[in-house]
Amino acid sequence: MIMDINGKRILVTGGTGFLGSNLIQFLVEERGVKPGDIRVFYPPGSPAKNIDDIPGLDMYTGDIIDPQSVRRAMEDRQLVWHVAGNTTFDPFKLKGQWMVNVEGTRNVLDAARDSRCIEKIVHTSTVNTLGAPNPPGSIGSEDTDPYSQETRSVHSFTSAEEALDFAQAIHDGTAPDNWMKSIRVGYFDSKLAAQELVLKGCKEHGLPVVSVLPGTFFGPRDYFIGGGAYILQVYHNKMPGYIKTGSPCVHVHDVARGHVLAMEKGKPGERFIISGQESDNLYLRDMLGIIAKVITEREPGKKVKANWKEFKPQLAMFAAGLMEAWSKLTKVPCLFSKSTMMAAKPISFYSCAKAKRELDYVPTFSFEQAVRDHFDYFKQHDMLGIKGRRT
Repeated sequence: MIMDINGKRILVTGGTGFLGSNLIQFLVEERGVKPGDIRVFYPPGSPAKNIDDIPGLDMYTGDIIDPQSVRRAMEDRQLVWHVAGNTTFDPFKLKGQWMVNVEGTRNVLDAARDSRCIEKIVHTSTVNTLGAPNPPGSIGSEDTDPYSQETRSVHSFTSAEEALDFAQAIHDGTAPDNWMKSIRVGYFDSKLAAQELVLKGCKEHGLPVVSVLPGTFFGPRDYFIGGGAYILQVYHNKMPGYIKTGSPCVHVHDVARGHVLAMEKGKPGERFIISGQESDNLYLRDMLGIIAKVITEREPGKKVKANWKEFKPQLAMFAAGLMEAWSKLTKVPCLFSKSTMMAAKPISFYSCAKAKRELDYVPTFSFEQAVRDHFDYFKQHDMLGIKGRRT
C-alpha cells in the first residue's frame, strides 16, 4: 500500500543540511507538499540559507540531543524524516558526533514510542553501516554483514549486541571516561550503533521506521561542505594523490527521492541502499578524474593538476598522523585524520537492487551530472574559494 504524504504533518530533522534541504525541495516541488506542513528542526544559530528559497516552512530550532526538545518538535507530527547527523572524521569531535548520531536517534525513537500521532519514520543511515564487500571490488547489498569475519570493515564492534551494550553504557553514564578511545572511526561506529537502535526499536516495540542507506552523494545545496570537499580540493590543486579505495556515488536528488519512496512504500524494519547507477561505483582515482573533467569544462581556462599519484596506505596513514598532531597543537579543524584513512581502507561498492524491487527506485542522474550541479552551486554562491568545511 502506498502512503499518501500530502496533507500530513511532517518533521524533517537536519532540514537545513545538504540532504535535508534537498529532501524538503523534493517534497514541495515534486510531491506538492505545502511548506506550512513541513516543520524543519535545526540547531539554534545554525544558518538556514539552504532553504531560504522555500518560503512558508515551519522553522523550529532545537537540540537533537535534548530529549524534551525533540519531543516538542514531534508532538503533533505524523511523518518524520530523521536526517540530522554529524559526518565529520575529525577525531577531536568524536564525542559530539556520537551524541548527535546515537543519542539524537535514541531521542527520536523514544519520542515516537510515546507519541499518538506518529505514523512512520524514515531514518537516514549510511552504506557505512554495512560490511565491506568481499572480494574487494565486488558489489555488496543490505545483507553484507559488518560483523562477519569475511566482510567486517573497520567498525569497532563485533556484534549488534556489543554495539547496543556500548551505546547503552554511554547513555547510562556507566561507560569508562575514556570510552572514546574504543572507537576506531567515529562516523562508522556511531551510525552503526544508531542503526542497531532503530532495528531494535522496530523489533521490540513495533516502531514504524524504515532505514535509508545512501552512498556518497553530490549535488546542489552543499552549503556546509560535505562531498563538495573533493571538488574544492581538486579545484585548488590541493589533492596530492589517492589511495586505492572506492564508494557508490549518487546525486543528492536521487537520495532525496529515495527517502520519499521509502516513506511512501517502504516496510518498517527494512533497510534500503540508495545509490547511483551501478557504473557509478567508482574508485577514488576515477571519481577525481570526473571531477577534474567537469571543472575544466565549466572553467576552460582553469589549470587543474590531474596527474595524481597513488599513495601506499602506510604512507597516507603516517601523513594523517602528522595532520592530527598539527591540528591538536594549533586547535584548527582536522580535515585529514587517521580515521579518514581507516574509513577509506575498504573498497565499498553496493547495489540498490532491493530499492528498485520494493520501492520502484531508479537512479536518474549520473555521478558526472551530480558533480556538474555541485560545481554550479558552488560557483553561483561564491563558494569556490572556501578551503574547508563550514560548521
